[in-house]
Amino acid sequence: MKFQTSKLNALKDHWPLLVSIIIFLAIVSTLLFLSLEKNDGHVVYALDDPYIHMAMAKNFAEHGVWGVTKYGFSSSSSSPLYTLLLSVIYFIFGVNETAPLIKHHFCYNFAYNSLFNLKAL
Repeated sequence: MKFQTSKLNALKDHWPLLVSIIIFLAIVSTLLFLSLEKNDGHVVYALDDPYIHMAMAKNFAEHGVWGVTKYGFSSSSSSPLYTLLLSVIYFIFGVNETAPLIKHHFCYNFAYNSLFNLKAL
């Protein structure tokens, strides 16, 4: 009985976080659905930077080469840590055009949750 009460209290304390994450998920899901519908089922990024990061991450994960092609080194990334993290994701789960979007989503929720918990202190 005490365990259920503590769960309810935790839910009462964190309801703004849960509501904001649900709203965020609904907005992102709607926009993703509309984007996929307009682009024949492909995720399309508005800028060229994601494609540069994705190409470098793919080549690093698959060929061990830090560059936009598998044939040689070229430090074209403006965010090497981001590219490295993306290459780890590609290495574990395989190359996928939605991986950056999913990674951003998880990082957003983690950061938002961390800030919410800091505020509660």
